[in-house]
Amino acid sequence: NNSHFNVEASTDGRNFEKIGNVEGAGWSNESLSYEFMDESPERGVNYYRLAQVDFDGTISYSEIVSVEFDKLGGAEVFPNPALDFVNVSFGEAFTGTLDLYDLQGRLVQRYDLEGQEQKEIILSDYTAGIYLLRLIDQNGQLINSQKLIKR
Repeated sequence: NNSHFNVEASTDGRNFEKIGNVEGAGWSNESLSYEFMDESPERGVNYYRLAQVDFDGTISYSEIVSVEFDKLGGAEVFPNPALDFVNVSFGEAFTGTLDLYDLQGRLVQRYDLEGQEQKEIILSDYTAGIYLLRLIDQNGQLINSQKLIKR
């Protein structure tokens, strides 16, 4: 009986705003996965919840989850848009992974980082389009997420 999900965000964990929606599957007995990307999170801790909206208008809310962005002072991606290469600067020594995803959510490339302050990514073999760079620390926590435009 699921019409859609409203994705809601907050910076204080109490006052939420709708930032997007994802269409529901209607009726299903199977476990389904959905995906949504906040394209402009605030620096620091962001809180998220889902409002499941049924066909009859009934709304139920998920648990609230928190994500911390720019924990390293903000990774910088330059140049952006890019043609042949892009540099990602972490602001300090970083250990973890830098993942490059396409718009369909597929992992294109994973770079293992060990105490690096910057990483150059060669883009000449990739098609033009929009990609997502995700910086993941050694504990598996998302640290930063940024859009990359390949010309």
